Amino acid sequence: MLQKDIIGKIKNKKMKRQDNDTKVKICSRCNQQKSFDEYHKDKKGVFGLKSSCKSCISTYMKSYTQENKEKIKQQGKVYRNNNEEKVKQKVKEYQLKHKEHLYQKSKEYHFQQYHISPYFKIKRLLRDRVSKILGNKGVTKKSNELLGCSGVYLKSYLESLFFEEMSWGNHGGYGK
Repeated sequence: MLQKDIIGKIKNKKMKRQDNDTKVKICSRCNQQKSFDEYHKDKKGVFGLKSSCKSCISTYMKSYTQENKEKIKQQGKVYRNNNEEKVKQKVKEYQLKHKEHLYQKSKEYHFQQYHISPYFKIKRLLRDRVSKILGNKGVTKKSNELLGCSGVYLKSYLESLFFEEMSWGNHGGYGK
């Protein structure tokens, strides 16, 4: 028997046509008859489809992930260590592509935390106040009192801690 004849018999056995002429296939895992659109594509598979339906593959993948969490975590860690630059590039591309969405999520998070966590609120208020003092914007007597020194003194003290390459213009970018 020719190979084409064998493949033809396999296809006829696994594929049936319903009344409205839609093609269906029997899943190799659940043995249910399902339409072609319920299977992932696979060039090597019969009819160019996977042998298992999408729902069976999804169920299998969920159970596999649950059973092998540590193994998957370790593989991810190894990949990230071996492909540091590639991962950084992908993260950068994602952040540029989804800039507005990430900004909105961050804004929502900060709003929620500001109203939920007293620690977060205090940090935020102190950062804002110190930032205003260093920029000489809206310096009040209360700010100086809370800080324990004047803004000018704080700024000169922080500058004395700078390394040779550091300046107010490159803060946050030093060491990168």
